[in-house]
Amino acid sequence: KLCGSETPIPPEVSRVISAPTEVKSSPEMIARGEKLFSEVRCIWCHGLGLEPGLLPSLATISPQTHAQFKDIVLGGIYERKGMASFKDMLSEEDVEAIQAFVVDQAKQRLKEREEENQ
Repeated sequence: KLCGSETPIPPEVSRVISAPTEVKSSPEMIARGEKLFSEVRCIWCHGLGLEPGLLPSLATISPQTHAQFKDIVLGGIYERKGMASFKDMLSEEDVEAIQAFVVDQAKQRLKEREEENQ
């Protein structure tokens, strides 16, 4: 209940990280994407660690969603779901850098989980 004695329970969020999509990247591009991820405030909704919260974790997005990454971030195809277009703030190259950072983070999370399970 809102404004009541019971705390609302957020919906169950998948923590499954599958093999990340391959995207063009370099260490410099990933670093630029990380900087943009914070500066443009992606971090506000999606978190630094890209772990699940109230929104889907970017570390768990599907290959289909990765294929639409620019359309989501620049084109606003998820505006009805609350993901606004950032076309007034980002270029296509900026979005590619952010996606490279997201994919790199997913790879790191997958590697960490594999190491934990050994």
